[in-house]
Amino acid sequence: MDNTINIKAPEQEQISEGIKLYSVIEVSHILHTSKDYVYKLILSGALPATKIGSLKIRHNALEDFLANADGKDYSDPFKITVLSTTIS
Repeated sequence: MDNTINIKAPEQEQISEGIKLYSVIEVSHILHTSKDYVYKLILSGALPATKIGSLKIRHNALEDFLANADGKDYSDPFKITVLSTTIS
């Protein structure tokens, strides 16, 4: 009696279809900022990330972050404020 279970893995195209992951360095280039600042965004909870070997940010998470960032000041990611329009 053969108790072998055959599990066929999906094709790679199906697994990765529509999934885009960025490294912290890639996000820092996209945002034109430092990787240390991206780490602060992640640590503050402002930018969701997951650790798969190293920290990765989903493309959708980055898009959501940018869509919700309008009108906010992220100078200090741990103390996000409303963007001031006054020039000092």
